[in-house]
Amino acid sequence: MDAQMIQRFCEECGFELTASAQFCENCGTEVVDSIESAVTGKASGFISKTGFLNGVQCQKLFWYYYHGRPHFPKANAATQFRFNQGNVIGELAKQLFPDGMEVPNQNPRDLEAAAQSTLEVLASRKPLFEASVLHQGAYGRIDVLNPVGDGQWDIYEVKSSTSGKDVHLHDVAFQKHVAEAFGLNIRDCFLIHVSSRYNMGAQVDPGQLLAIAPLTGRIEHLSGWVTETIAHLKPILAQESAPEVPIGRHCNVPYKCDLKGHCWASLPENNVFTLYRGGNLAWELFERGITDIAKIDCLDRLTWRQRIQYDTVKSGQPHIDRKKLGLFMSKLQYPLYHLDFETFGPAMPLYEGVRPYQQVPFQFSLHRVDKAGADPIHSEYLAEDTSDPRRKFMEQLVANLGQHGSIVTYNAAFEKARLKECCEAMPEYADWYEALRPRIVDLLVPFRAFSYYHPTQKGSASIKAVLPALTGAGYEELQIQDGVSAGAEFYRVYFEEASDEERQQVREQLLAYCSMDTLAMHWIYESLRKIV
Repeated sequence: MDAQMIQRFCEECGFELTASAQFCENCGTEVVDSIESAVTGKASGFISKTGFLNGVQCQKLFWYYYHGRPHFPKANAATQFRFNQGNVIGELAKQLFPDGMEVPNQNPRDLEAAAQSTLEVLASRKPLFEASVLHQGAYGRIDVLNPVGDGQWDIYEVKSSTSGKDVHLHDVAFQKHVAEAFGLNIRDCFLIHVSSRYNMGAQVDPGQLLAIAPLTGRIEHLSGWVTETIAHLKPILAQESAPEVPIGRHCNVPYKCDLKGHCWASLPENNVFTLYRGGNLAWELFERGITDIAKIDCLDRLTWRQRIQYDTVKSGQPHIDRKKLGLFMSKLQYPLYHLDFETFGPAMPLYEGVRPYQQVPFQFSLHRVDKAGADPIHSEYLAEDTSDPRRKFMEQLVANLGQHGSIVTYNAAFEKARLKECCEAMPEYADWYEALRPRIVDLLVPFRAFSYYHPTQKGSASIKAVLPALTGAGYEELQIQDGVSAGAEFYRVYFEEASDEERQQVREQLLAYCSMDTLAMHWIYESLRKIV
């Protein structure tokens, strides 16, 4: 077969690879599949840690992970940011083991060669990074394998989360099982994760930023379960087609499944899972064979918001409470300042006084409307380099927000929290913010209260759902379409490698996205004004 016709996909992010790629161009992960696997569509024969965890969640997901990667969504900016932050924390964790060494691996696609490389350096009795272990069809790559005692080793699994999760226990239990089957004498297992209590000083202190949690006692009872699970998954790996697994609660536990869009595609547009805070009721309805909101037969169990949603789906018409909308609108005073922030929050803080994942504002958009019916006047700020953007952000915000008039936001709690944090870092702005705070109005309120609800919102009161329902406009034409991706792209082009041309392109996309958010608020407000 022509090598250029071979379809290969990254094990971690699903990105389509060239036939000869040894590293994923999208997320940087080493490519561990074989050309033979890509040609035949068969798995390499080894169950990896990620494959194992997928199998624990769903057997269908497990099969598709090895045989049907084209069905997985490609990594977007937000997903890529999460991957990269994991790599940042992984590199930082190595500093906790100053005598450590990377396990040599000349051919990362050859798992047996990778394991042999690990065997060859075990005698050094140094902390080993990315040690490969395999046994009877199971393969693991250990973040840190640390020598202890007389021929013993400790396993350290590194995660960029701020706490341990149950899925991490399964993760480490799998690693321990394969390592011991490989012939290693494992004493203890630990989880290295980000400490939410860390507050950035003049420079990063890995010993303070990273916390170490013992796991040995919590995973000892999982040994037999891991063995049984691997044995159960092996024949599934060899199947010609995916096992039939119905939709279930497992689709969202422990994570939202990458195949959800594929498996749930047959559900009706207004399915019971779009029911506002449907929770257990949605699953009960589904398990009884009721998938369409319009066919719900237990109306007495619906909350008043859910009943509004049901009625609008049945009628195809929006629900409008003009009295409540009018009361909300009467509280707004011109000039109106439609305001929106964009933020980024990496795992490893970049600025003094900042905590891990703390959202640092780097951009705002402001559309001012001086009187009813007037065209909005736009002003904006976007940080231009890697320095702490908060002071310039606040200076520009103060200059653009007048002394009077309502400041309109969407989900005001977010902007208030960011302003409060900025004032903690720069106390000279505290009085200004206290005077400003009573002027802040949350445009989300009437939609969260279902004072207006359209069936196309599908149970959501987000601005992305409300804007098209009210105006027909949307974000589809924008390159950046959500705040998480905005922060991820800003971080990427300023703190990772990017050309000047690419950086300028992303800046234009960021300005367009943030401007759209505040313009959307203006359009939504004008639509409400016409309704009431």
